[in-house]
Amino acid sequence: MKKSLFGYNIKETDNLFNSMQNHIDVLTGKITNLNAELSSKGTNFVDTNETDRKIIQLQNKISELEKENSLIKQELSNKPKPEIQDNNKKVEHIGKIYLTAYEEAEKIKKQALVDADEYLSKFEGIRKETKQKFATALTDIRAQQNNMEELLNDSVQSIVEMLRDFGIQSDLMLKKLDNLETGLNVEKVAQTIRG
Repeated sequence: MKKSLFGYNIKETDNLFNSMQNHIDVLTGKITNLNAELSSKGTNFVDTNETDRKIIQLQNKISELEKENSLIKQELSNKPKPEIQDNNKKVEHIGKIYLTAYEEAEKIKKQALVDADEYLSKFEGIRKETKQKFATALTDIRAQQNNMEELLNDSVQSIVEMLRDFGIQSDLMLKKLDNLETGLNVEKVAQTIRG
C-alpha cells in the first residue's frame, strides 16, 4: 500500500471524498424523487387530512435533506483536503525544525571557533612560557657547569700545588734523614740502648 509523504493513504482519502460526494448525490436524488412524488400525488389525490399530513411530512423531510445537503456541501467546500492541510502543517513544522537546527549548528560552529581560538591562545602562551623556562634552565645549567669547571680547575690546581709542596717537603725530609743518619753512629746508639 503506497502512502503519501507524511503517512496518509491517498486512496483512503480519495475514497472518503468520493463517499461524501456519493452521499450528497443520494440525498439530492431522494429530494428529487420526493419532489416528483409530491407533485404527482398532489394532483392525483383528493385533499384529505391524511394527505395533507403526509405532504407536510414530505415537505419537512425534503427541507431537512436540503439543509443537510447544503451543510455537507458547505463543509466540504470550506475544508481543504486533510492530507494537504496536514502536509502543510508538517512541512511548516519541518521547516521550523530545520531552521532551529541550522541556527543551533551556527551557534555551535561559532562557539567551536571561539573555543579553538581560546585553546590555541592558551597553548601559545604555555608554549612561550615553557620555552622561556627551558631557556632559563639551560642558561642556569651552563652557568653551573662553568662554575663546576672553574671549581674543578681550581681544586686540581690546588691539589697539584699541594702535591708539589709535599714533594718538596718530602725531599727536604729525606735529606735531613740522610744527614741525621750520617752524623750518628748507629752502633753507638744501639749499644747505649742495650746497655
